[in-house]
Amino acid sequence: PEVEVLRMGVPATGPDFQYRLWQIEGSRLDPDVVIQAFFVGNDFVDHRGAGRSDVVADHWMSYRAVKNLLRVIRGVVREPGGKEPVSGEGTTYDEGGYPLAEYAESFQPRRPSFHYDKYIEIERRRMALCLNENEAEFERLLDRVTTTLEAFQREVRDSGAQFVIMIIPDEYQVAPGLAAEIASTEGRTLDDYDLGRPARRLQEVLSERGIKVVDLSPDFVARGREIPLYRVQDTHWNRRGNRLAGSLIGKFIARRNVAAGNPAKPDLISANDWEDGRVVLSR
Repeated sequence: PEVEVLRMGVPATGPDFQYRLWQIEGSRLDPDVVIQAFFVGNDFVDHRGAGRSDVVADHWMSYRAVKNLLRVIRGVVREPGGKEPVSGEGTTYDEGGYPLAEYAESFQPRRPSFHYDKYIEIERRRMALCLNENEAEFERLLDRVTTTLEAFQREVRDSGAQFVIMIIPDEYQVAPGLAAEIASTEGRTLDDYDLGRPARRLQEVLSERGIKVVDLSPDFVARGREIPLYRVQDTHWNRRGNRLAGSLIGKFIARRNVAAGNPAKPDLISANDWEDGRVVLSR
């Protein structure tokens, strides 16, 4: 059956912002299912501004909302950092996540998006969450996120809709050899990390609270051994990664027989941060 999908993701935000977006806009749309995409790479730390006090966090959310609005209005938000030719083709950047007006016309799938050192630094910061010595800090972040997701679920269920968390893995968990390379830059080995902890613990805690979870990690890890699922030095999925995610979500929808009903009522709302996943649910 056809499924109507409304994508309500806002770039560079975390679960708390997305929960508020549901309260302000999503709840008015009367969906059958709400899928909250959770990217383990940064949604633990993007949540409410990562460790800020509640008062500061509220202002932080307002700041992010205004900043994202300006990004939409301006189209080109800001020029990325440094530029450097790559094999005579195009440029790479020191910063990302900011759409450029000419991007669609100049897109080259094999061209790196970031300088190599910048790309490794991004993944190194994200992978630090998996360090064995950082387990206590991770559990603190997990507790904060879980509180928001529980409240999110209650409100969605009270509206009569299903609530589902889609766990999106980071590239260091999927791309062969990347995690070992990052660890070596820190003078460490993979024994110093628990790479599966973010997705595993999130799923355990959410399942204990009766929240449905679709974890994309196992399928991405298995498929990632065969083909690249991420763009070159970019941290986002390539077309194959998007297709795989869309297929997995499509199967989830089919298993639960989420069918089109009232044309005025959407079947599905995706609170997906497109910068983190860019998943296409309707494929």
